[in-house]
Amino acid sequence: MMIPIRSVGAENSEYDYSEFQRAKNLAVKYLNSKLAIGVPIASYETKIPSMKNAAYTYDNALTALAYIAEGKHRNAAKILDSLVQGIQNDRFRPDRIRNVYLAGNSNYPAHWWDGDWMEDAAQVGTTTGNSAFAALAFLQYYHRWGNEIYLQTAEIIMNWVLENCQDQNSGFTGGYKGWPEKDQIDVLTFKSTEHNIDAFAAFQQLFYITGEEKYQTAMESAREFIRSMYDENGYFYIGTQSDGITPTKGNIILDVQVWTILALGKDFLPDPSVIDMVISMKTTEGGFPFHKENTKGGFWSEGTAFSALAFRNMGMDADAFSALRLLEQIQLDNGGFPAATVENLSTGDGWGYNQDTHIAPAAWFIMAVDNFSPFVFMK
Repeated sequence: MMIPIRSVGAENSEYDYSEFQRAKNLAVKYLNSKLAIGVPIASYETKIPSMKNAAYTYDNALTALAYIAEGKHRNAAKILDSLVQGIQNDRFRPDRIRNVYLAGNSNYPAHWWDGDWMEDAAQVGTTTGNSAFAALAFLQYYHRWGNEIYLQTAEIIMNWVLENCQDQNSGFTGGYKGWPEKDQIDVLTFKSTEHNIDAFAAFQQLFYITGEEKYQTAMESAREFIRSMYDENGYFYIGTQSDGITPTKGNIILDVQVWTILALGKDFLPDPSVIDMVISMKTTEGGFPFHKENTKGGFWSEGTAFSALAFRNMGMDADAFSALRLLEQIQLDNGGFPAATVENLSTGDGWGYNQDTHIAPAAWFIMAVDNFSPFVFMK
């Protein structure tokens, strides 16, 4: 049986990550202040109506994972319990997790007032990547402290992916947007490399815990797909077109490269040029963008934080230290971080990150300083 447990080895004594303890404590304090308002936690401090009261499942899973890294099981449980509630009280059926809930009340998907109550098709939908990250949070908690409800919930979430996001080829499709309760959904037949990295890790952890063969098969399917997305020029494609086969080329995304390193380890990489690609994406400030072209300049706080974690995993302490130091410099007085250092940071996909304070980079910063990866079980 493959055992997804990674030891935290001794690091170069030249680099003392305790130097970031104060900044990490400020980030924890910031997340605590958001937690005190209610769960699930609003992802952004923003004036954008559709996002102001939106608690993204991915962001809340990250925050729970940061609390797990810190050993704060009660705080993690508050978030995870709210996600369990969202699933169990879903107005359609309790068989999957939605992408976004209403901040402070997971009995409802995210919505806002615009002369009428509005909902967004992507927010109320369910996608493979968001589902897998929620499952990772439940499984990391279960691995450390137990709680059968969390294991059962992770199985519910990933069984939905198994039942709804497969075709005849390797890997898992995107999920859907829209309202199943109204029979109004848009099935997403593309395959995202990032989604499959997340799914690989979740299925691997489920297989380790349960020993069920279906999870091993699913893990291997996701891994095979990820490998098929490698380009000989030294990077992984973002994913496929709607046929689930043809690679989408031309937009080199940071998280696909970095999360492959975190989830599958350096031995999985076809050659070391993937790491070279990540380094080549570094901005003039020393941070990391969402995608290589980075047409509007600036850098992505979240991506810079999880890149620091990957560098630590690779033994590249100088690069990890540099990334964390830069984040320390842009940390806000309240302990949070802006989502990006410029307005409308480009993603290459027609949307961008703004400078609104975002809980995700705070969570990743904490995990990077603690050397905690959500993709594997840590000793």
